[in-house]
Amino acid sequence: MAQLSQVVRDIQRDAAAIPTGELRVHIQASLDLLTEYIEQLQGLQADASLEETNSAVNDVLYSALFTALHVQELTTRPVDRFARVRLSFN
Repeated sequence: MAQLSQVVRDIQRDAAAIPTGELRVHIQASLDLLTEYIEQLQGLQADASLEETNSAVNDVLYSALFTALHVQELTTRPVDRFARVRLSFN
């Protein structure tokens, strides 16, 4: 298994290479996936195996890390500026 620091660097490198608009789409998809993984974890039966529980927890943690690092990358980018145009028909 890769070291956590290596996983973080890999995700950060990949996120930096994604265009801003596409990164927003990735974040939304990641949030949807995180919600799904959390629901799966909460839906585990009390008698679930240790392997099943560990897998579900791992999915939640990895998805949360992935999402957080993508959001972090997005926050480092400049905000799009839009020109405001005011029309007057006097």
